[in-house]
Amino acid sequence: MNILSSLILFLKIAGISAASGLYYHGGQELYAVADNSPYLYHYGIGAQTLHKILLDSTQSGESIAKGRKDDL
Repeated sequence: MNILSSLILFLKIAGISAASGLYYHGGQELYAVADNSPYLYHYGIGAQTLHKILLDSTQSGESIAKGRKDDL
């Protein structure tokens, strides 16, 4: 699977708003940081699995105001 196909699959994943940063690793993984989320998202391309890694334990919701979120 090429990078474009992987990104198209990634764009269809529910639960991710606009990604402000993407990292494509080894042809099988995508990582994303969203503007309004305290999570780092990890998408396994082959298995089509999504995992969330909490980056800020002081945030409790799925979505936070951009002004309250630290930039990475």
